[in-house]
Amino acid sequence: MTLEIILMIIGIGCIVASFLIKPKSANLDMKIENVSIAMHEQMNDLQKRMRVIEDEMLIPQPLMPQRTTKPKRQKQTTEEPVHAIIVSQILALYQQGYDLPEIAKRSSLSEAKVTEVLRSKGAHV
Repeated sequence: MTLEIILMIIGIGCIVASFLIKPKSANLDMKIENVSIAMHEQMNDLQKRMRVIEDEMLIPQPLMPQRTTKPKRQKQTTEEPVHAIIVSQILALYQQGYDLPEIAKRSSLSEAKVTEVLRSKGAHV
């Protein structure tokens, strides 16, 4: 009988101690959260610095004296290339039998751009 009482007292003592002792994992969770916040702040700071550097690099050289006539505007024909992942998505959709409007909708491109990509990859559109 005394062994059972001793084991019950030890069990109750362990339960009470578990409520009173702060778990180490909570401290570890707090440290991880602080590191995560610090990394996020550093990333934001780096992104701001990169924007400043990019802006500085895009500052035009000192301007020449202005002309009295306005220069003609030239059409800007610089188009960004389609990313390789989008190209593979377009090809996969085309091989699965989707029509051009549906492929254009799913890839967020115009039908003309989808047609251009397919032709550049050898598909007969």
